[in-house]
Amino acid sequence: MVYVDTTSLTADQFADSLLSDKYKSKQKNNILNDYKLLFGEFQLKKRSKMTVDSLDGVRISGQTRYTLEVARAGSESDKADVVTDFWGGSFLLIKDGSNIIMVMMICEWRYFENIDQEFTGILNGLKFIKQP
Repeated sequence: MVYVDTTSLTADQFADSLLSDKYKSKQKNNILNDYKLLFGEFQLKKRSKMTVDSLDGVRISGQTRYTLEVARAGSESDKADVVTDFWGGSFLLIKDGSNIIMVMMICEWRYFENIDQEFTGILNGLKFIKQP
């Protein structure tokens, strides 16, 4: 997923605003509505600097718990099993002028390490083309 908007915050400050329970804004509410992984009890696992195509950014990754009710089939169709597990997410935030660019990957936590390696390769291949 890709999110692009304008902000006066640096990429680090923007990441802090998303991770903070105290920071409130309409922009943050819009992001949290669209990107549910950041909503709730996101547990930060790693934060680092990353440069992509000469633009400096910040990379955050972590997990959040989810709970689903899965209906049973057949004669027990009125019953459900409760399943609890974790989503994993990796986010790159890059500031280009007044634009903030957030590129995100979300998957089941059990697959996170392998998929995040692939995601890193994709991020390293990004090119930002300036419009004349």
